[in-house]
Amino acid sequence: MKILVLGGDGYLGWPTAMYLSNKGHDVAVVDNMLKRYWEAEIGVEPLLATRPLHSRVNRWYELTGRRLRHSSETLPKIIGLSTRSWNSFSQMPLSTTPNSLLRRFR
Repeated sequence: MKILVLGGDGYLGWPTAMYLSNKGHDVAVVDNMLKRYWEAEIGVEPLLATRPLHSRVNRWYELTGRRLRHSSETLPKIIGLSTRSWNSFSQMPLSTTPNSLLRRFR
């Protein structure tokens, strides 16, 4: 199954992406890195340092041989302001049409 994980750089998105990839799914990860930008802007660091997404994606491939596609584009640039239909995903720079979309709700 092709799955798009939104917020894939976060504490829930990244483990979810690894879990799904390990189960054999074709996983793409998107995150706009807003939290990282905010932290840099105000000069704070998280309690536990997290490697950049592209580094973790590369390490995941080294360890498992499984590819995780990733993008740091904002979601509106990828699928538009609304998800009118799954066809809107055909314009994704990740060149995949997901069967599922995962997002963490507050």
